[in-house]
Amino acid sequence: TPIKRIQSPQELYSSPECRSGLFISFLGAGASRVQDLFSQLNLLLKGLTEMPELQATLAPLLVCHLNVIQKREPEDISLAETDTVELLVDAWVDLDLRKWTELIVAIQGTLAHILGNSHLSNRVLAKLQSRLPGRSLWRCVEIELAGENTSDQSMGDPFSAMLIESDYISFSEQLFAILDKHQNTAKSAQSVPTVSLPTLTASMKHFEEVSLDPGVKKERVGLIFRALSQILTSEDVDLSLLSDVLLCLNPETICSAGACELSTVTDPIQKRIENSRDLSVPRRIKLLRGASHLVGALGDNVTPNGFVGLATASFGSLATNADSCLRSIKRSPLQAAQASDLLDILKNLWRCLSHRTENVLSEENIAALMALVRSCVKHGLSSEVPSVVRQDSLDFVVSVTSSPSNISIPKYATIVFQWVTSHSSFDEALQFPYAKKKILAILLCCIQCAEGSQIAFDSGVWSSVLAGYQAGLSETDSLARRFLYEYVRVAGADVWVCYTDRLKWGQRLEPESSHNGDGWDWLPSWLETSRINETLLDFPYFDTLVPGEEQNPATNRSPGIHTPSGGYSTGFILPLILAALESKGADRKGGGGKPGATQPWPIFFQKICDKGAMALALGS
Repeated sequence: TPIKRIQSPQELYSSPECRSGLFISFLGAGASRVQDLFSQLNLLLKGLTEMPELQATLAPLLVCHLNVIQKREPEDISLAETDTVELLVDAWVDLDLRKWTELIVAIQGTLAHILGNSHLSNRVLAKLQSRLPGRSLWRCVEIELAGENTSDQSMGDPFSAMLIESDYISFSEQLFAILDKHQNTAKSAQSVPTVSLPTLTASMKHFEEVSLDPGVKKERVGLIFRALSQILTSEDVDLSLLSDVLLCLNPETICSAGACELSTVTDPIQKRIENSRDLSVPRRIKLLRGASHLVGALGDNVTPNGFVGLATASFGSLATNADSCLRSIKRSPLQAAQASDLLDILKNLWRCLSHRTENVLSEENIAALMALVRSCVKHGLSSEVPSVVRQDSLDFVVSVTSSPSNISIPKYATIVFQWVTSHSSFDEALQFPYAKKKILAILLCCIQCAEGSQIAFDSGVWSSVLAGYQAGLSETDSLARRFLYEYVRVAGADVWVCYTDRLKWGQRLEPESSHNGDGWDWLPSWLETSRINETLLDFPYFDTLVPGEEQNPATNRSPGIHTPSGGYSTGFILPLILAALESKGADRKGGGGKPGATQPWPIFFQKICDKGAMALALGS
């Protein structure tokens, strides 16, 4: 039946529909227009204040009506008028919290829904400032603490978020005042009221930005961790939300909490991580991000006598889940982003633990880590996975192999070296600049960690790396030169490398059996006059004969000096030029050079001079 025009709350409440208990259906079905919904809402809200004797009857009807409004589409909610919002704010402020908790929470939810889909936020702030100057946020906290039936997301809705952003300092002060008041009046000094994780997150959002006395800050951190410990006692709490609180705190702030207070938080998190199979992957990632941030903040406190359980559980879970996501990429592309997130968290945790990884690397964790490294090598060199995953995978392997921890022992270095160099896409991956740089860094770290001749010399690996080498000064070329030097040093002198034409750079070398004994005749054609000129114009004095970390021009050059874009590495090219000159000079007796040589020494010297190599040798 169409609703007849009703002019006052009294007329509405005296209608047969209301008195016969059919008002819920009347509200839900009778409002054919959105405007009718808000008109009826206005009448109900006015009735709350104008007719106190009917509040008990109207409250459940109003809750139902608010629930109907909250289910409407955003375009409908955007039609809410200013007077509706003001009436809602008045009811939210005036109702007795102890008596009408459910109704107040419904009003707050409706305000959140309206503010999330309309333009009335400024009007709400102005109304609240006139009704509750400086106490609006206090009211939010009181509503949350009033009963256990409030939503765990109560302080995460647009309404509360708007209030928090409008006056964060006031909100933070009010929340900590309530926590402190409850602690001082409770029977147990360790007791604080149970507030939701979103509320604590809101209170910590700008915590580090506010200037506080160190003593006050430490006291508040203690309140936060005691509040967290109470929240964590709930069996149905979503611990993944804990990350939002922990990530708001700097490591120094976390460490300022006492060991006892920290353990009340770390122990439940550890248990949840160890039994997290029921969590969805996104929630598991969120939980592990917060736990890793906490472990990283604890730093030196991660010892066998403290917090090592959380570190071990976090490390093992991250490695296992990341490996699982990488293996599932082809079946589920969504796993790519999740794998990248997990690798990023684990890489940061690895870096934070630094020299203390021996405390968390149990046999089980080492096995999980090596399985993950193998998956990272497999996907990092493959062209069939997203580029982001390839980069994150290689970055992680670099962080592991370059770590000073006990995982970098010869046994594992040799294994990782073999995984990389035996990959079917090894040569192809070296064609991509980013992958090439990371691969060379991995191989170099593996060689430096190996002892004796545990890494056998492979002519194919030598040829592949030399093919991409440009004898220049770029970071990639510097890595390649260091690798070539260390490879020969660790693998031992190999006669195959001693052939002069095995030093040809920039191309794939021929098999050993095709060596034709041409000596240095190839060198003049390999040299470029323009690059020699660039080298002479800005001589790279930092480039040493024995390549090392100090050779990196990106970090060891004087201010204002640029790296030649196309110059040669003098530490590599000069020994070749001088060796060629010495070799050919020794053959000039007889005027024609050694039997079998293709170029007499006068012709060779002429070509060397024409290229500018003599000028470079003299300039050095």
